[in-house]
Amino acid sequence: MNPLRPRSLDDLFVFATTPHGEFAVHLVTAPDQSLVWDTAVPFVQKMVREITEFTVESFGGELDEASADGIRAHIQNIDAFAIASSRGQIQGFAAGKFLDKSFFHLHGVAVRHSTKNKGVAKLLVQHLWGNSNLPQMCFTTQSPVMFCLGRSLVTEIFPNTTTGIPSSLQKDAKKLLGGRDEGFCPESGVVSNLYGRCLYPQIPLSNNPDVNTWFAEALGIQDSKTRNGFLFIGSR
Repeated sequence: MNPLRPRSLDDLFVFATTPHGEFAVHLVTAPDQSLVWDTAVPFVQKMVREITEFTVESFGGELDEASADGIRAHIQNIDAFAIASSRGQIQGFAAGKFLDKSFFHLHGVAVRHSTKNKGVAKLLVQHLWGNSNLPQMCFTTQSPVMFCLGRSLVTEIFPNTTTGIPSSLQKDAKKLLGGRDEGFCPESGVVSNLYGRCLYPQIPLSNNPDVNTWFAEALGIQDSKTRNGFLFIGSR
């Protein structure tokens, strides 16, 4: 594979567009091999900076070189990522890995605040997962908003507000966590101390009070923060 040296978003493969053409979805598979990542390619550096900007905006932290280096390393070491663009500017980003020929592991999704509530996050995950042709999706999160996004993309998701992880999926669930399964409760899907720190300045609330209450109680959220997280598994 000859890696691409993109000069602009126009050089990245357009996988889909929204009905009215407001957003285009660009898909990149095997990014470590398909893109040139050195400083001789200004667009790639610009892409990393823009993704860093709204990721920091969503999750908190400092917008600095260390943050950009972390985002660059993250993007390079996944199996695929998708970008939503509008008028030449990156508006959203999602990344994933393909596991065991069965699971699409959603590593993360973030959009600009100015683009929220326009369906961009759902669009990105929908196309990224769809392109993988894998039957199931999994992700870890502390966010009720993220759970609601995942639930909107699947026919069933476990755990949920009424049901834990079925015994038939618990072995897979533990395997999906890899070396992070210490403190994992396979019935509830809760992983104690999953993260070294809370991922958010304040855990965002969804529009569903029942989901917010479930998260608060199950994850032990105090002062809008916790180090615990959920593992979710969903099917098409």
